[in-house]
Amino acid sequence: MEDGGLIAAAVVIILMGPFWPVGFSLMIAGRVSQYLPKRNPTAARSVPFKVRLRDLRATMTIEDIETQERVIDPLAAVPDLPFGHLNPGWERFKAGLSPGTRVCSFSRTYGKHYVERYDGYAEVSPKALIGWFVTRVRPTSN
Repeated sequence: MEDGGLIAAAVVIILMGPFWPVGFSLMIAGRVSQYLPKRNPTAARSVPFKVRLRDLRATMTIEDIETQERVIDPLAAVPDLPFGHLNPGWERFKAGLSPGTRVCSFSRTYGKHYVERYDGYAEVSPKALIGWFVTRVRPTSN
């Protein structure tokens, strides 16, 4: 071996010495992670999200909801409207409300492998749930 090749090999060995545990750890983590459950909420769900009657919390007026859900952002990055950036969806939900129905808040924990808590408002007729508007989705511990 030439002197230049010998020096290069020595430099590589000296530089790799302190870092080989990191490479080894990353290799092991990659192998182990393929056996862990995937944290993908859409792939893990075979049943679509649905609000149930037992998820309903309280009947509320539109005015109370809009007062409670008004976003106050001192930096004005969020519109000064009920639900902030979600306001167009809220307006569509309100426009679709049928006469004689009521709006109730709901909260539901949903998922099998990747569990999340859904909060929002549901349109309820005397006979059934008609539709819902999800305002928050938060991960929870199993």
